Amino acid sequence: METLSAKLARFRSTHFAHRVRCDVQDWEYLTGGTRTECIFLLHGGMATGEMYFEYFLELEKSYRVIAPSIPAGVTTLEEAMRGFTAVLHAQQISACHVFGHSQGGFMGMVFADRVPDRVLTLMMSSTALPSEIHAAKVRQQLKIMPFIPDWLLGPAMRMGLRRAIRLAGSRLTEEERRVLFELLGCEGAAALRRRALSTANLQLDYHQHPLGPNRWPGRVLLFETGGDRIIHPGEAEALRARYPNAQIHKFEEGGHLDIMTRAPEFARLIRGFLASR
Repeated sequence: METLSAKLARFRSTHFAHRVRCDVQDWEYLTGGTRTECIFLLHGGMATGEMYFEYFLELEKSYRVIAPSIPAGVTTLEEAMRGFTAVLHAQQISACHVFGHSQGGFMGMVFADRVPDRVLTLMMSSTALPSEIHAAKVRQQLKIMPFIPDWLLGPAMRMGLRRAIRLAGSRLTEEERRVLFELLGCEGAAALRRRALSTANLQLDYHQHPLGPNRWPGRVLLFETGGDRIIHPGEAEALRARYPNAQIHKFEEGGHLDIMTRAPEFARLIRGFLASR
């Protein structure tokens, strides 16, 4: 059986970053498949589009698959929405199926609300509506960040990731843990600081602004996990209330990082949902 590391190496040997300019940022994105019907994959916090490498391998025979990476320096929802639109325009995609995990889920919600004609279906995993609780956590991170010296930033980020893995509730093998650390990057201190600040400000912009009452009315699929301590049950319930007609799949024993540990199963469920319309 092919290991996760081998899959990532195979993916990297056949998929290369494309770029499009939007505002003052260069947006990188990955694409695969030649079909007309498109799935647009939005990554979680501090990640990149590459986190979906297994999804490409599973889905690109049936769909065009596109995964943008939000550039460090993008700090507002408006900038992010313009970037997503620029990526789709560059690939001549007028409308797509949107899937987002965690931060990517709330990006998907905002995108569907603001440019509904570009969204065919909306799929989200382990995500939440805007919350003052999350906003307060992000503000605390932003307060602490200036006091962390460059030499300590990398170890501090790795310590934070280890804590996040514990809270996630997912059971990672040693290889999964190693690949996850590789995907989240180990760039130099300046680039790492810029990416962390960008991610925090982007999340703060989301959590400080409640979504409008006119939610996107199309077909929705929600993935939930029973062991996730990053998104608590009350937040999952609030998301279901916003989308009362959503199809729901819950991994009872799963956690926040099941997006990685059960990628082929997620991809199969995505394919089934899209085929059922």
